[in-house]
Amino acid sequence: MTAIATADPKRTPAAPEVPTVAETIPGFSVQSFLGFVVPKGTPRDVVQAIRNDIVASLKLPDVVATLGAGGVDIVGGTPEEFDRFIAEQVPRWAGIAKRTGITAE
Repeated sequence: MTAIATADPKRTPAAPEVPTVAETIPGFSVQSFLGFVVPKGTPRDVVQAIRNDIVASLKLPDVVATLGAGGVDIVGGTPEEFDRFIAEQVPRWAGIAKRTGITAE
């Protein structure tokens, strides 16, 4: 199998020779992500402690090597940044689902 493009907005360090779709279709970006959420109302200090532990784990050499080998770009942002990201993604993908007729099974 030969990769012809990646969907991220920038080339991946795991395969820098593979172009992005955005290099042909400006503005194209489809990114997978993984994040952690807690129940609404979780005390701020608890949220921050969880975040600090996750970020520390993401800096461990074995974790960096394993995720990097899979082409994962480790971000480890703030809870506020993740809130904004989710707030941007939900209407985007809801609109795509509606326009294309995608429904949950």
